Amino acid sequence: MKNLIPVLILVISLTESYAQERFENHWSLVAGLSQPILMNGVNIAGTYFTKKMSFEYSHGMFLHLAGSVSKDKHVESIYVPFSTGFGVGYRLTSRLDVRGEFKVHRFEAQLNDLQKVAYVNEDIGIGAYYRIYPFIKSNRWAKSFVIEPSLRYWQYFHSSLKDGNVMYTSNAGEEQVHRPYNFGLFGNVSIGYTF
Repeated sequence: MKNLIPVLILVISLTESYAQERFENHWSLVAGLSQPILMNGVNIAGTYFTKKMSFEYSHGMFLHLAGSVSKDKHVESIYVPFSTGFGVGYRLTSRLDVRGEFKVHRFEAQLNDLQKVAYVNEDIGIGAYYRIYPFIKSNRWAKSFVIEPSLRYWQYFHSSLKDGNVMYTSNAGEEQVHRPYNFGLFGNVSIGYTF
């Protein structure tokens, strides 16, 4: 881990030196790739960048958390009809910013063949976003194409789930407890365009 930090600093420094534009006072519109690939849903985010700040709004829909994506392995399925919120960030470099985020998610958890529970969580968190412009040296429209990897941590601080959890019996006959879903740490890669 100690060796990884200098390598990351070097990579960021080198890619920063190739930036011909800081993309200040510009909008980026991006779509997440993990949502359609892993969760059969969509996510769109719009971010406005000033010289030192970033202001983002994102909205996801039709997300299916199952299998390796779900952090609750006992439920049959978790459906997220919407995931929406905003973030305010500080630009550490022209391409890297860190954002404080507030999100609202609706969850519909199928606990077993007969029992289902629906609730809304309010999350707070932090995210690190890096922008890669693979065609930055182009004089054409392609120079504003952006790839945006991100790493985020969201923790719910309020849930409408009654009493904070639901006791149920799984289809395998085991007694289980479903607690408000917590996203925790996760990554994503988005693609889009800066205007």
